[in-house]
Amino acid sequence: MSDEQKETDVFAGLVGIELSMERFDLGDGVSISQAHAHLVNPFLVAFASSQEEGFPAKFMGSGEKIGVDLTAELCVPGKFPIGRWNNPINVIRWILAMLRLWASPNISAPVISDISLRQAQPAGDNEGRLMPFETAPRVLKIEEPAGRKVDAKCLDWIKSNWRYAAALRKEHKELHLAIEALDQAQFMRDPSLALVSLWGALENIFSPTKTELRFRLSALVASYLEAPGPKRLELQRHVARLYDARSAPSNGGAEDDPAVLKDTFELLRRVIVSIIDRRHVPSKEELEANLFGVTETRFD
Repeated sequence: MSDEQKETDVFAGLVGIELSMERFDLGDGVSISQAHAHLVNPFLVAFASSQEEGFPAKFMGSGEKIGVDLTAELCVPGKFPIGRWNNPINVIRWILAMLRLWASPNISAPVISDISLRQAQPAGDNEGRLMPFETAPRVLKIEEPAGRKVDAKCLDWIKSNWRYAAALRKEHKELHLAIEALDQAQFMRDPSLALVSLWGALENIFSPTKTELRFRLSALVASYLEAPGPKRLELQRHVARLYDARSAPSNGGAEDDPAVLKDTFELLRRVIVSIIDRRHVPSKEELEANLFGVTETRFD
């Protein structure tokens, strides 16, 4: 999808999602709709030079064929006010990140196109282009591959927040890095690297210094997410245990524990959702005041 195609509608075929409605308007003309297609991704070997005109007569499959069912499509219309987004692909990437954050982390878009999946079958061979998009395999599997039913209430949250959250991300580098870490952790080949990345994002938000990092970070996270009381203490101890487990892979220690990676993923997800819901990235001073019960903060 090049720059000269900015006036063309751009579609992303989705997997890992089941919509409970036919179509949902996400605002600014962006929509998500039910769709049905099967994407087959075989690796092919051609027995002729790629410089020859046309296609070689002989192809042979290489390896196991990979197939996925596309169950929905995201549409960014050509009339979308691109502005600071630069191109519609950036809009698709951001809404995918929001869908994975709020609806289901299992959602991905293995294909993008300039034609709707609904129109592609009856269309002529040259009337649309389909291109591979998110094709990296998942290492961290948060949910079963079947995904989760997504209803209007779920999509209402994304509709209300995706534009404001994008502006907030642009203003605050720590939020930008946190969302990137969360969104890309599932696709990292090394679970230890994913765990360190998730904790790096948490440290960037909650710990300006490295002094007493374990207690400081666990206390600030717990006080940010829970009201004073037993639940706050329970969460502080849980975060401290997760931080201890994080230290092993970052220092070349014990084997990875999948539960630790999943729990850390969920912890960072909770923090990001809370920031978006409050429409405010807390400063270090506000976090410290909140820890000691000072009420002049915006966390209520």
